[in-house]
Amino acid sequence: VRHAQGAWLFRRHRERRWHFNTNSIKKENTMISEILKKHVYDLLVKFMIAVNERDQDELKKQFSVSSEVFGEMMDNLEEFFGSSFSIGIAPFDVAFQPHKGGRSNIDIYEMDNPESWGIECVIWENKSPKEPILHAEVSGSENDLQLTYKYIGS
Repeated sequence: VRHAQGAWLFRRHRERRWHFNTNSIKKENTMISEILKKHVYDLLVKFMIAVNERDQDELKKQFSVSSEVFGEMMDNLEEFFGSSFSIGIAPFDVAFQPHKGGRSNIDIYEMDNPESWGIECVIWENKSPKEPILHAEVSGSENDLQLTYKYIGS
C-alpha cells in the first residue's frame, strides 16, 4: 500500500514488545506491552481531536501533516462521512482485541526500521467501527513518542 508521502509500507504479522530507554524504542519477541498500547492510544485520541476540530496547525506540528496532505485527508474523510463528520477510535478496552474477521481496531506492526512501528486504526463514528482505516507510524522514546500520519484508506 502506498501512503500520501510516497513510501511503501510492508506489514509483518509478528507481535513484538516495545522496550523504552532514553534514546529509542527497542523490540523483543514477546507481546506488545500495555504501556505502549496506552501511549499509542493516547496519541490516536489526540490525532482524532485535531482532525474533528480541523486544526491544521496542530496536525502539522504534532503529526507531520502538511497543508497539502491535510486537504487530501479532509476530502477523503468527507467522502466517507460527509462534511460535518465527528470521528473517533474504539474504546480502550476493545481497541486491541480482535473483532469480526479477526482484525483488531488498532493494530501495531513491525516495520523495516527497528525503531519504528506501523499503526492501523479502524475509524469509528457514532460508537461503531466504519470502513476507513488510519495508517500511521510511531517512533521515538518513552518520553517523546511521535505519531506520524501516513494516510487514510479502506
